[in-house]
Amino acid sequence: METRPGRGLGTAAVVEPARRVGQWWRRRREHSRLHKLPEYQLHSGRHFDVLLHFPDLPVNLYQVRQWYGPLEQLSRQRSVAILCYEPETAEIIRRETSLPVLLTRGGLPDLEKVRTDHQPKVILYPNQNYTNFGILGLNTVQHAFICHGESDKIYMSSNWMKVFNYDLVAGQAAKDRLSRRLFGYDVEARTIEIGRPQIDIEFQAPYTFDESRKTVLYAPTWEGGRTSMRYGSVASHGLTMVSSLLADRRFRVIYRPHPRTGILLPQHRAADLRIRELIDVATASDPSAGHLVDDTPFGWQLKAADVMITDISAVAYDWLTTAKPLIVTQPIEPSAVVDQGSFIGDLRLVTADEAHRIPEMADRALSDPEQIGRMRRWCAYYYGDTTPGASMTRFINAIERMIEERDGWVFQDHDVADELAAIGPVAV
Repeated sequence: METRPGRGLGTAAVVEPARRVGQWWRRRREHSRLHKLPEYQLHSGRHFDVLLHFPDLPVNLYQVRQWYGPLEQLSRQRSVAILCYEPETAEIIRRETSLPVLLTRGGLPDLEKVRTDHQPKVILYPNQNYTNFGILGLNTVQHAFICHGESDKIYMSSNWMKVFNYDLVAGQAAKDRLSRRLFGYDVEARTIEIGRPQIDIEFQAPYTFDESRKTVLYAPTWEGGRTSMRYGSVASHGLTMVSSLLADRRFRVIYRPHPRTGILLPQHRAADLRIRELIDVATASDPSAGHLVDDTPFGWQLKAADVMITDISAVAYDWLTTAKPLIVTQPIEPSAVVDQGSFIGDLRLVTADEAHRIPEMADRALSDPEQIGRMRRWCAYYYGDTTPGASMTRFINAIERMIEERDGWVFQDHDVADELAAIGPVAV
């Protein structure tokens, strides 16, 4: 039979479904294989007070890695595990933390099995992944959003915040943000302030630096999943800024790009590769300078660096806990939202045209008492008490509060209307 132009199936239309089926079968086989291993059998049927829910692929592991430390601390008094859907993700996490790792396929029967086998009391969510929706249906659990870093990005006040029993927020700034942006949301009833518990974890630096140079941490975000979140500076500012800093012997550069950099826009991928090449060349010509491309666990950099350059992203808010000088780039995307009520709005953002002046700006930031004073005030507004141990204590107390509330409700007799009782159990 003759196939008219445009009527035949293209190669992609045939190959893509076949590729997805192949992925599904491989994932299913890997699930079956891992479930038989002693490392997973060990936790079969074990009850856990707290689960961290992480259904994602390894590309998003940065969201959960920052919670290893606080969760390990919590595990000293509560049983804690990480719940994964992806076999590859589960295996990576199992190698990186002492916490138990559970693996589920994520279907409704699987999630019901999580409830009956493990009987969690609190489930924590580090992101707003659509895959969260299934397990949020468990009504014998306190569901709490912990995010993966404080930020004034628009997702931090999206309507998704309403689906959780509680939002564990950093401080007063987050509560004010939710009050401004979220309709019909009882901020006082639904939020608990915890500060930033990660700052109470001691991170061992894998490198030592001499003090002959000031250390500049350039930690740009990625290009964002949509234009309104396109804050990344790698393509617009990054190449020029890094080139200028490498040429100035007063500075050492730590380049720490977001792990998703370049996955959507080729110009970001190309700029990232070029920056890496420049640092390699600079390091080869002068190893004592200590320039590096960094992909180690985040935390030690906060102490090691003297000044940070970043974009409108969560890492800027991590840096804020140090109250040290900060330089933030102006996104070139016109629709990218800049909250003028945030501490970012109090900074003079660096435009792409000014990127070549970054050594001068860094030098000025390091010696400007006015900016340092502002950073200290903003730190208190965003995080509250940052004295050692204060954030961790608030985090653990928040978990204990949620468990106590949950237990009080679950073990209480609830009257059921006669007509509902007559219906009996409803099959899902």
